[in-house]
Amino acid sequence: AAAPTATATVAIQGQLRMPAAYGTGTRAAAVCSGAVAADDTAAPAVIGWGMLALGLAGAASAVVAAGADALLLERVTPTGFGLAVALSSALLALVLVWVGGAADRAEPSRLLFALAVVATLVVGAVDAVVQVAPGVGALLAMVVGKQLSAAVDLTIWVVLAQRLDARTLGRATPGILAAGGLGAVAGAVLVIVVAPRVGPSGLLLGGAALLGVAAVVSLRVPGTRHGVRSGARTGWLENTRAATRSPLAMRLGLVVALAGAFAALSYVAVSTAAARGHADGADLARVLAVMRGVAVVLALVAQLTVGPWLLRTLGA
Repeated sequence: AAAPTATATVAIQGQLRMPAAYGTGTRAAAVCSGAVAADDTAAPAVIGWGMLALGLAGAASAVVAAGADALLLERVTPTGFGLAVALSSALLALVLVWVGGAADRAEPSRLLFALAVVATLVVGAVDAVVQVAPGVGALLAMVVGKQLSAAVDLTIWVVLAQRLDARTLGRATPGILAAGGLGAVAGAVLVIVVAPRVGPSGLLLGGAALLGVAAVVSLRVPGTRHGVRSGARTGWLENTRAATRSPLAMRLGLVVALAGAFAALSYVAVSTAAARGHADGADLARVLAVMRGVAVVLALVAQLTVGPWLLRTLGA
């Protein structure tokens, strides 16, 4: 689902000259309108540090997801796991709407650092809950981990979208997606290596540590300049209305929604099947990591081959 989401974001930005599909942003709107020129000299640094932050976030997401899902699958039925995924996905929509609005009201670079730090602390705290109440902790790990990982990932894209013009971001998108994918593959490999030694709970701490490194790296991502100030800051409701007025945004939103639904259903099916054959939590975490790693590699191939063609076709 990541490839359609990122492609849709860049396509909407290119067509509407908006900074991102998830929020507006005062400076980005000014750049697109010509009131402020985009800083082309900073683009390589923005892209480079953004790719590194996205890679670390992808690795952390893979590690946390493998540990959290293995913990939960050990304790619930397939139906219970499916309901937990549905709850997490529904909550995710609300969280991303909130993050998009927050990115419009605050400096996105600072928001990125704050979210990465909060994610580090919260994931670490959830691991402590797992030691005391394994069932509750496992559910929290799966639901909360997904929200925080997606929030950090989205904020990185918002920072990139607000700092780069639409054409530069469109050209850089395949490489940026590849960085996130390679990070997820690295996280999957890390799970395969360390899961037998630390178990699913230890993976949560490892993911928290990776998020902490991502927080430090996020400080290196050049932030938006403060030369533009506007009293009119749009919120999530205004952004939603703007999206609904665009046929392109609505069609691409449908593509993203269908991709997300298919990904969730497929993941529940294969994860519960894997749980039936692997009772040990560490072993199950490794199997889930292998599945995720293979899926990411296939997605990377599609992103690097089909993605550029799609972006050119859409005129992004």
